Amino acid sequence: MGASENFAHTDETRTEAGPLTVKCPKCGTVNLKETMNCRGCGVTLKWAVEQPEEEWQRQAAPVSSAPPFDEYVENEIKKHAKGALVNAIIGIFFFGIILGPLAFQRANKAIRLIREHKIGQEHEGKAKAAQIVAIVALCLWILLVIVQFGQS
Repeated sequence: MGASENFAHTDETRTEAGPLTVKCPKCGTVNLKETMNCRGCGVTLKWAVEQPEEEWQRQAAPVSSAPPFDEYVENEIKKHAKGALVNAIIGIFFFGIILGPLAFQRANKAIRLIREHKIGQEHEGKAKAAQIVAIVALCLWILLVIVQFGQS
């Protein structure tokens, strides 16, 4: 099996789950658009590689059943909200100039998924707190740099 046989063409039309999702052409499982592998059958979802339908149909059958899509999205929301808050808190003490913007971006992604899919609202507070702490961390590090250069 060559490397190109490991890719499947995806249908990038909007599905019932939302505009940030694609449906696997092999098993029909709805996946987040940035996902590289289908969570239902494991086939590599690559929209840059064009491949005839027969290629992905020859691949192995699904090996495991996928969890419900809402559960998957809620786990992604939880992961991004928690990770953003951890990054922001660590950013106050270490590398805030890098971790602050990273935390802010992850918190925004969690909030965007919450608003789009209308699930995981219990994690929105954590994501908003991460945004605030990330801004504070970034400002503190910028202030530290200004003070250090002002003393020289």
